[in-house]
Amino acid sequence: MSDQIQEIKSKIDIVDFISGFVPLKKAGKNYKALCPFHKEKTPSFMVSPELQIFKCFGCGKGGDVYAFLQEIEGIEFGEALRMLAERTGVKLERQQPSPQEEKRKEILAINNLAKDYFSYILEKHEVGGRAREYLKKRGIKKGTIEIFGLGYAPDSWESLSKFLVGKKYSISSLLAAGLIKLRERDKTPYDFFRGRIIFPFFGHNQSIIGFAGREKNRKGFCPARAV
Repeated sequence: MSDQIQEIKSKIDIVDFISGFVPLKKAGKNYKALCPFHKEKTPSFMVSPELQIFKCFGCGKGGDVYAFLQEIEGIEFGEALRMLAERTGVKLERQQPSPQEEKRKEILAINNLAKDYFSYILEKHEVGGRAREYLKKRGIKKGTIEIFGLGYAPDSWESLSKFLVGKKYSISSLLAAGLIKLRERDKTPYDFFRGRIIFPFFGHNQSIIGFAGREKNRKGFCPARAV
């Protein structure tokens, strides 16, 4: 497998690859840009075509093409390896996923189910009526709702958690996904999002990597929380 890792890396020019995410400018032998991993006004993000590495002298992040892809997409090494193997046409030897990769897959599956649940409540359930009216008044059309995957979390303490537990996911997995919390007094679970318009965050292959919610108030809905 180590040979394949090197083979894949040898087939990718890191400057060309990173320029697909960040606009790079020539700076002597290297290239520079504003760092995609933290806010800055002066470029401190450098890419070396000679060494085939990147380094940000502001936040300290750096590494090879695998490290960059992991950081920019928020993925594990195994997933980055598979993506780059597909890009270069290298057929990987079959390998057993690590426990961390298996857990990440489970969390992504939970997030996708939660997104479908929130979308259903917003678009088809009577509980989502007020949220639908609010979006309509804001000029947000059905097509936009579908494109961005907007949803609604009912104003309930355990509607989502009951739904996901009914799909055979454990409380510990829902905690890892950030979709529920535990009460301090008795450690019983409750939904993190309640009475909020939901905005999913999309990652690689349209997978859901997190959510943000807008809380209702007297004027409608205002920015609130994210996981």
